[in-house]
Amino acid sequence: MSKFISVFALTGALCFAQTATTKQSPPPPAKERPFHFPKYETKKLANGLTVFVIEDHREPLVAYDLEITTAGASANDAAHAGLASMTAELLRQGTKTRTAQQIATTVDSSGGSLGASAGSDMANVQCTMMKSHADLGLELLSDIVLNASFPQDEIDRLMRQTLSSLQVEYSDPQSLAELLARRTAFGKHPYGMPAQGTPDTVKKLKRDDIVGFYQSHYAPTYAYLAISGDVAPAEAFAKAEKYFGSWKGTAAAPVMMQAQPLASRRIILVDKPDAVQTQYSIVQVAIPRNDPDYIPLQIANQIFGGSFNSRLNMKLRANEGLTYGASSALESMRQTGLFAARSFSRTEKTATAVKMMADLLADYRVHPVTEAELKDAEAYLAGSFVLGIETPAQVAQRVLIMAVNGLPSNYYDTYRDKILATTAEQVTEAVQRHLTPDKMAIVAVGNASKFSKDLGALGTVEIIPVADFDLTAANLRRAVEAGPVASTETKAEGMKLAEQAADAVGGKAALESVKSIESKGPMSLTMGAQSIKGDVDEVVLFPDKFRATITLPMGTMVQAYDGKVAWMQQGPQTREAPAEMIKEVERDIELEGAVGLLRTALDGKAQMVGAGPNQAVWTMGDHKVNITFDPETKRIAKLAYRGMSIQGPADLEVTCSDYRQVGNVYLPFQETMTANGQKFLDRTYTDRKINVEVSPDIFAKPAK
Repeated sequence: MSKFISVFALTGALCFAQTATTKQSPPPPAKERPFHFPKYETKKLANGLTVFVIEDHREPLVAYDLEITTAGASANDAAHAGLASMTAELLRQGTKTRTAQQIATTVDSSGGSLGASAGSDMANVQCTMMKSHADLGLELLSDIVLNASFPQDEIDRLMRQTLSSLQVEYSDPQSLAELLARRTAFGKHPYGMPAQGTPDTVKKLKRDDIVGFYQSHYAPTYAYLAISGDVAPAEAFAKAEKYFGSWKGTAAAPVMMQAQPLASRRIILVDKPDAVQTQYSIVQVAIPRNDPDYIPLQIANQIFGGSFNSRLNMKLRANEGLTYGASSALESMRQTGLFAARSFSRTEKTATAVKMMADLLADYRVHPVTEAELKDAEAYLAGSFVLGIETPAQVAQRVLIMAVNGLPSNYYDTYRDKILATTAEQVTEAVQRHLTPDKMAIVAVGNASKFSKDLGALGTVEIIPVADFDLTAANLRRAVEAGPVASTETKAEGMKLAEQAADAVGGKAALESVKSIESKGPMSLTMGAQSIKGDVDEVVLFPDKFRATITLPMGTMVQAYDGKVAWMQQGPQTREAPAEMIKEVERDIELEGAVGLLRTALDGKAQMVGAGPNQAVWTMGDHKVNITFDPETKRIAKLAYRGMSIQGPADLEVTCSDYRQVGNVYLPFQETMTANGQKFLDRTYTDRKINVEVSPDIFAKPAK
């Protein structure tokens, strides 16, 4: 042992001994200092824009924060969810005098930031610059707000990014649970739809929708601009007049709506059989930001689930070990609010955890807060409030909260004192007025078959398969497309198209002779802005066996189906695929080379109904595929259906081209697949064979 280590160890031992034998007490709290919310000045321009200035010369920065209360997501109807968000995000993607690239270069070269977004209540545009570039910052801010041009190529790019992001979000149980919770609690209220929209609503948005929303909702009358930092009020007001004084236009006042609370408890489960744990929430409509009970209800939430030592987290995590974390939140907005208790648990413990959470909420109304709980909650909320207004930009955000929510101008001067003066009785009364556990919604996303029966003890359980989940539907279930009427005439039209297509690829007898198809070739997988290239070796043995070996840069994966069990293998791990994937594989076998589609239609196992010129709908059992035939070659050109993509349920389209003769039939050698209108898979077949010798053993799941 070296001298250094010996000394180090000895010192540590002495410190440990001293700590063990001497009780250490925390230092006493410092004397409470008086608190005053920072001063600010305000002025309303002639066009109605309200300007606030928060002067602070400690750092050479100037920040601008513009909030437009007529341009939030709550101004959309459900069918146009995502419109406000997309409009706001496109503001900085081009103006009448600057391209998106020029805007980005100008901001980057000045060392500043510029952004725009839209939440439920308003559109928000922010810019921060060094004092030396303060004028440039306000000029840029006014340019993107007053002169946005919405170039079509930027709309297309943002559309691709948004749909890719939404596809990921809709495959994530935690995100799905949050979407389900808000939609269930808020019902028909606009807050029930996500500000970013849904894949179905976003892909339908057009440039005319965006321009129309911008022209009708971006106006100064109900807008608020906060200028904070190293700037004097007189200078700031003059600059605001210079850059925003010419802003014209009117917009209807924001519609104030109250969401209707549930009349009784509702339990909704989104069934995602491949989920290994369950995300769940218990939620209800709460209060708007300007409600007199906001402070006592925030304290109540802090005690129930707002901290690690809260009643909820201590019970579910610390005491019962049912989760790694449980929390609650009070989200109060301009029109109304949401109270939500959230957590996640192992699938088999879901019902136990949900019941425990529901019992804790019911108990909270009966057993009021203790003085110790009250003291801790008030100390945290009062202290964190002060820490949250350390910068001019943070002060500006508080000033805007007052303005947007109609709070008195001295609201934050007394806010901290009001927190510390709130009594346990006031907190209990607020809980009993606003939290009604027997009328809250219980929502969960997970493998519902494992816990839905046990949740029945809490009430009637509604189960929605994840592929059918639709936020825009009144019953949250995707509507089944009616399709063409299956009359004698439309059936004859469909059969004619099938016969023509069969003749164009070799004839009915040639199709019936196909027992297997082996296909090889490269593929390109697109996920957002990322493209992944690989190779696929695929074998289909009709009528019900499939195996694909996919080689990607990150490794090789095998997917297979033996007619009963679907399984996946990656490296040393082999596991069965989720139950819903079996239907996907069964349909994909029929789609292989379009052989199964035509064969089943011709032999009467599937129904083919004409749906217009060169259009037909193929239906067999639960499977339905919309088919487009090439008007010249009569071969199948496109297949469209609802199915599972890599990132979850989606509207899929497969374009088939470059037909080549393989044996006595013609098969497509090029396929492109899109999900919700966005391309995600390209396949080029370099080799296709029919009726190769295939051992059934290759489809069987490997023994452990």
